[in-house]
Amino acid sequence: MLESFSKPSIVCWDFDLTITRKHVHNLLWDALGQQKCTRENYLSYYQEHYLNESLINHLDELAETIMNLHSQGIQQAAVSFTNFSKVILPSFRFILKTYMMKGLGAKDPMAHSFCGDEQIIESLQAEYKETEARVEAIVDEILQDFYIAPGFPTHEGAPREFALIYERKMEACKSQHLNMVKSHFGIHDNSALLLVDDCSDNIVQAAAEGYRVCLADLKGGHLKRIAQMCVFTSEPALLQSSLEKLSIEEARFPMPLSRSFDPNFKRTRDCLANPNIEFNKDRESKLKRTV
Repeated sequence: MLESFSKPSIVCWDFDLTITRKHVHNLLWDALGQQKCTRENYLSYYQEHYLNESLINHLDELAETIMNLHSQGIQQAAVSFTNFSKVILPSFRFILKTYMMKGLGAKDPMAHSFCGDEQIIESLQAEYKETEARVEAIVDEILQDFYIAPGFPTHEGAPREFALIYERKMEACKSQHLNMVKSHFGIHDNSALLLVDDCSDNIVQAAAEGYRVCLADLKGGHLKRIAQMCVFTSEPALLQSSLEKLSIEEARFPMPLSRSFDPNFKRTRDCLANPNIEFNKDRESKLKRTV
């Protein structure tokens, strides 16, 4: 039972159907086949047509988990069967930035229909940009050491393409991806890695090889299990260094707390908001929003 109180050193996230609610590799593979995008512009196509809040599996709780892992000094990586690895890091950036901006109540005036004094709108836009810059700096810090292990496993020296895995029912697992993560971070002990994956076959194989595992699901229960496995304390110093550097002191999020987590699980909403960089309510009230 001692192992349950020992935190993993690295959490390895599967991407498709773990981070996202849809299989992004398949979506982009189909888009390529239909000539809707190319190998050169698939990232911009993905960001324009697919990357939004509805794509992400439990965005708020996921962002909280990523931030809590960072605050605990636990490294993070993505291990994914994909030929479209460029979408992974922007997706994690989107998750964190969206969560923080929503929590701060920041809304881009240029993205909404306002009518009112032009100087007021310009002032609101400047405040929004300042808030956005501070949030992006925090996101950069959280993801600065994030590692991505993409591609498909090899079999007898040849790449195993996506179709072969299913049509020929060849054994597929994340062993090679996890070895890439260990090599990158200089880790030798398999038990130092926690694999979070929606595929039970990947989970079973990883567990047999001595890795820690957590089966993901679209109901988000795995995020609570990660919190338990990583022993998130009730009052961790979440992002304290980042907040001090950015002179963000007070912490109050106006949005309600997530109800899907244990009440003792510390939420990052309690330590990011800064009244000094929220929109000025008096000036904002002077604007007439048009529908």
